[in-house]
Amino acid sequence: MINLLLLIDYRNQFWLKTDYKEQSIDVNLLAREIGSLGYAVSIRSYNQIDFSEDNYKGYYVFYQSSQDPNLLYKSYIEDILLGLKLQGAFLIPDYQYLRAHHNKVFMEILRSVCGNDNMRLLKSWHFGTYEDFIDNKKLDWRKKYVFKLSTGDQSKNVVLLDDRKKFHSVPKKQSRSFNWYYWFIDQIKPYWHSRYPGYRKKSHHRRKFIIQEFIPGLSGDYKVLVFPDKKIFVLARETRPDDFRASGSGRFTYKRDIPRELLDYSSEVFNTFSVPFISLDIAISNKKFYLLEFQFVHFGTYTAEKSPFHFQKVFDNWEIVEERVVIETEFAKSLHWFIESHDNQSA
Repeated sequence: MINLLLLIDYRNQFWLKTDYKEQSIDVNLLAREIGSLGYAVSIRSYNQIDFSEDNYKGYYVFYQSSQDPNLLYKSYIEDILLGLKLQGAFLIPDYQYLRAHHNKVFMEILRSVCGNDNMRLLKSWHFGTYEDFIDNKKLDWRKKYVFKLSTGDQSKNVVLLDDRKKFHSVPKKQSRSFNWYYWFIDQIKPYWHSRYPGYRKKSHHRRKFIIQEFIPGLSGDYKVLVFPDKKIFVLARETRPDDFRASGSGRFTYKRDIPRELLDYSSEVFNTFSVPFISLDIAISNKKFYLLEFQFVHFGTYTAEKSPFHFQKVFDNWEIVEERVVIETEFAKSLHWFIESHDNQSA
């Protein structure tokens, strides 16, 4: 029997559902659903992983991330999961996909390194400091761009740069990492020539961020969740009044007349990565598809939970399946599909 480790956080929660705020997925139901597919399921919290005594080599590990302030607990989760990977466990999904969670800089790197040409239509630039940004010669303040701090969801820390003032002030303000102590030390060192010859001041704007090209004329975008067997859930999101952002607007609808090309594109993106499921933010302009953002871990499940139907490809046609799904069941089936696919590829 295949061993599967299910990792919960310090609050004994796993991912989140949407019936009420901070609702956890039913961990016991998820474990039963996975177990019914032939797995020996162990439930552990991250702090219960003792690398000096336990060996999880050969285990499959289904885990979550965290969206805590400053991503402090997420850093701890990354330590544990990397340790499990080094020990020989199989993370679902693999470590690089966790790295992209709440990390738009690495998300863009992943797009460039692993994505195909259709995923790279939306140009972006990433920066570690404000100084990196002002030294960049590829961006022109006369054009419009979208600023995104590397962390954040629901359009938090997302600003349109549409004039010269914003082009400079928004990245400078948003990337601020000021600390009085280090600022004071930084004022002294340049004058202490005997100890710090040629000293150059450190940056106090080190919150990493990305700049994306702006797509004009959008009235909204699509949140798309893709599961195996070409099962796709789509939520149409309208922009806020007098705003360009659709994420977090609350103006959501489920539409049956979704362009079938959108479903094909979403399926193509899913197949590009080695993952059991994926969350996509997609915009359409002039019949071109722009992948705004994508996540593999700890994404919101509202789109699947609340939808009265989903799209599924049967032979060459996309059909509408009128049913509501249980997210714990969908996760279990997706894990089973992924593990079987992984075993077949390794054989």
